[in-house]
Amino acid sequence: MARNRRSNIADILAARSVIINDIDIEPHSCGELNVQCVSCEAKHFLGERPPDRQFTNCCHKGKVELPPIKMCPVIEDLMKNKHPPINCQRIFMKMLEA
Repeated sequence: MARNRRSNIADILAARSVIINDIDIEPHSCGELNVQCVSCEAKHFLGERPPDRQFTNCCHKGKVELPPIKMCPVIEDLMKNKHPPINCQRIFMKMLEA
C-alpha cells in the first residue's frame, strides 16, 4: 500500500513538472453552429451532419417531440436584447438571486 502511494506521488510530481507552452497548441474549431435539423430546428456543426441529413442526436430524426420551453419573460427579453442597457446587469442579478 505504501509503495503504491509513493509511486502515485512520484507520478503526480512528474506530471507537475511538464510545462505546456500555449504557443505550441494549435486552436481547434468545429466551425460555425449553423446547420439546423429539419425536424426540430436544433443547431449542429456541419461535421455532425449524417449522409441522409437527418440528425439523430437531437430528435432522433423527428421521432421525439418536446413541448416548447416556457421561458421567464424577463430572461427572454435579456436574451433578445429587448431591455434598457443600464438596467441589464441589475435585472439579471435579481433573476439569479431569486
